[in-house]
Amino acid sequence: MKSYPHYLYILLIFVLFGAPGYAQISDSLFKNLPDSLKPVDKDQLSFMEVDKILINAFKYSDWSPAMYAETDKLCYNFAGKYHEIENEKELYEFLHAVCNYLYYSMYYKRNRSKVDHNSLNILKNHYIIGIKYCDLFIKEFPTNVITSKYYLPNIYLYKTHFLVELDRQIDAYYSIVKSMEISRERNLLTSISISYSSMAYIVGVLDLSDQALAHYDSAFLAIKDMPETNSWVVGQRVYLQLCKQLAFLSKYRKTGQKQWADSVYRMYHLIKLADRQFNGAVEAESHVVLAGIEYNQKNFYKAISHIDSAFQIYPDLFRLGSAADGVAYKALSLLKMGDTQAGRSLLKTLDFSKLSDPVRVEVLEELYKFEKQQGDLRKAMAYHEHLLAYVKKKALLDLRGKALEMEQFYKVKQKEKQILLLEASHRQNLIVAGFLILIIICALVAIMFRYRASRLNAQRLISQLDELTQGQIVLIEEAEENERKRLAQNLHDDIAASIASCVIYLRMLADQLTDEKKTSRDLRSISDMMEASYESVRAKSHQLFLSSGNKQFINKLEEQVNLLTVAAQMKVHLNAVIENTQLLTEVKTAILLILKESITNIIKHSSASEVEILLYLDNGNLILEVTDNGKGFVDKKLALDEGFKTFGLKSIRERTQKLKGTFHIFSPNQKGVSIVINIPLQHATTDSMR
Repeated sequence: MKSYPHYLYILLIFVLFGAPGYAQISDSLFKNLPDSLKPVDKDQLSFMEVDKILINAFKYSDWSPAMYAETDKLCYNFAGKYHEIENEKELYEFLHAVCNYLYYSMYYKRNRSKVDHNSLNILKNHYIIGIKYCDLFIKEFPTNVITSKYYLPNIYLYKTHFLVELDRQIDAYYSIVKSMEISRERNLLTSISISYSSMAYIVGVLDLSDQALAHYDSAFLAIKDMPETNSWVVGQRVYLQLCKQLAFLSKYRKTGQKQWADSVYRMYHLIKLADRQFNGAVEAESHVVLAGIEYNQKNFYKAISHIDSAFQIYPDLFRLGSAADGVAYKALSLLKMGDTQAGRSLLKTLDFSKLSDPVRVEVLEELYKFEKQQGDLRKAMAYHEHLLAYVKKKALLDLRGKALEMEQFYKVKQKEKQILLLEASHRQNLIVAGFLILIIICALVAIMFRYRASRLNAQRLISQLDELTQGQIVLIEEAEENERKRLAQNLHDDIAASIASCVIYLRMLADQLTDEKKTSRDLRSISDMMEASYESVRAKSHQLFLSSGNKQFINKLEEQVNLLTVAAQMKVHLNAVIENTQLLTEVKTAILLILKESITNIIKHSSASEVEILLYLDNGNLILEVTDNGKGFVDKKLALDEGFKTFGLKSIRERTQKLKGTFHIFSPNQKGVSIVINIPLQHATTDSMR
């Protein structure tokens, strides 16, 4: 078991059990507290009043060291009495407030403590007490979420940083991993980002720069979709850019490669883009990092310029951790430039405990060389001993980093092994399951085979019966069609022809008997009756023929077009698409006659070599388009009523109007003619008649 100094045990007793009779605050602290934090009775504070003071203490920049010292005592005293809190919610809030205060107080004390053995011990004790209360919270509330789901991951975060300060980096790493796991379970994006950045800081201390950069990128990705209006998000992004800048500086120190120096400057330019209220202190610290780059590149004037810029941007730079590094870079640059007195003077003001390890090594090396050159071997050896101590510490950290890498590698391999075992077990289970399924399938196939054989026979018989039925239907339809054609042909060729002959002879006879008026009138009447009969028979024959289906109608159109154009040597393209619509016989007749008239006009007037005929349905209309590539026309009145002076065009218009349709004729650019007939389907189909 690890032993601690005797004064630590005394302090722990004071913290865990409290100081007897201390339950008040001084008049000075009471007076300086904001009204929102003042207790009702300064001599009798409640736990919740102390809770409020602790949780808000570091939100006020005007508190004096004396106020923080008294708040420390208040925290230690009431923390030791936590067992007196009976309400679970109040205990939950109070323990979190204690850990939160100890966490922020740690950085406050570290930045202001003097470098002596006693101060370092006090800080070390502070870290240990912080860990104790973090463990106490975890023990009391291992999974509970009573008021805030952020508290538990925060506690692991606080514990992580206490462990880092005690040089227990490996324990700190697994503490922050636990914080990350809880944050992921609860989907706390801000906590995930903070956990990644803390993890990056730890592996950076262990000189694992590549891992650090990867974790910083993950921290940035966790909050990349959060709104810019959130000031914490903006501040965290700027802070992460500074952290990456430091990691790039570390890579440059180790490799000397220019790409890492360029990356440092790239991060600086990104930091500058942020609003000064978010990046003021960070931009100042970024200049300190740039000074490190310029110093390592032996650009000493630029290094000093960056340090001066840092203090100009943020005059209170000494409140930040990087101030000591900045002073060191300036002092070393002055020494390198030959200004020994100014450089030495600055170095005397340095607090070596606040230097980062790489800068501390650079300072010690430079001081060792300088004192050696000056002949002061005693001081040179003292600096050399300090240098060896830090080199030893660096080697120890490197070993811990390698150990962590090996441990991570081992855990990855263990997980891979577990995955392989699970995959092998899964495959084995799949094989067994597949075998069982195969047996079941075989049994089902055997059962279904006999059933299917009987069904196949029945289906074969049904199929044969269907084929016979379909064949009979086709034969019946063909017979009906042939009979309809035969009747139409007989009516036209026999009865209609006979009646036509009678009409002609009667007219001739009537014309010869001009002297006998009565006989002439009678014959004329007979002629008119015979002509009416002829027209009736002729219409019936057309109706019989055209009442057939669309296919026969389209065939009739093609036949008529071929008959009309065979002597004219024109290429005719007929495209008719009128499926699923049964046209009225009078519509078919009108379309046939309109098409005949249109072809006749083309042959007579256009000198066309090619004709395109389209018959199709569009938005509830039957459309007939006839287009040729002939001469065209110039007369703009042709489409108006007064333009229809030829019998053919008048006939087309009248037939179209009888079907409630529209007729348009036009000649684009006087090249060719297009006739467009538009007949509403409601006047064109058998469905509309029904």
